[in-house]
Amino acid sequence: MPSAFFSVSLSEADPKPKMHARLSTQVTHFLEETGWRPDKIASFAGSIAYLRYHWIMRLIWPRLPLPGRGGARQGRDLADSAYEYTDRDAVARFADEFAIEARSAPRKPYRVDSYPGQVVSS
Repeated sequence: MPSAFFSVSLSEADPKPKMHARLSTQVTHFLEETGWRPDKIASFAGSIAYLRYHWIMRLIWPRLPLPGRGGARQGRDLADSAYEYTDRDAVARFADEFAIEARSAPRKPYRVDSYPGQVVSS
């Protein structure tokens, strides 16, 4: 069965190659530890809805050196604001590409074994 893995991390929004390398190392480590070999892998930047955190975090977040501080501030008012770094077009492309690959992947027949609820790949 085809599978895909994606991570959401502010490291992806950071322009420094060192941060991308660190993220890549973490993803590689995770996949090695779990033994998972997904067909597609991607990493996306996310958003920070810092005003939804505890009051102390609301004081800290705006002072942190966020990636480029170039995130577009979202929300109609301060109570609903967030720093958005997600490239939604890239997320959509990843999902569309994976859906196409998953639909065209050969399917293995499955058989129901003698144990209730257990499905075994043939």
